[in-house]
Amino acid sequence: DILDKIDALLTSHNSDKSRILRATIWLSDISTSAEMNAQWDAWLDKSNKPVRATVEGKLVRPDLLVEIQVEAAVHSRAGPINTAAAAAAVGP
Repeated sequence: DILDKIDALLTSHNSDKSRILRATIWLSDISTSAEMNAQWDAWLDKSNKPVRATVEGKLVRPDLLVEIQVEAAVHSRAGPINTAAAAAAVGP
């Protein structure tokens, strides 16, 4: 589940979904946006909703239905972010 992967990635960088500043969501089929919105809204920290854009696009792998990119604040003692580990955590 992509949202579980995002939770794990944020935790590994001393952050969490309450600290997401911006999200971009790509759907392979925009007609699935209501279903995606329901899952996103259930997962999201209700008191800290980020800016979000959702668009339809051709995704990197044909079997994917959704791709999500988030930007989040980290606590000041988090240290540098290992971008290679982050990319490996979510896959192509």
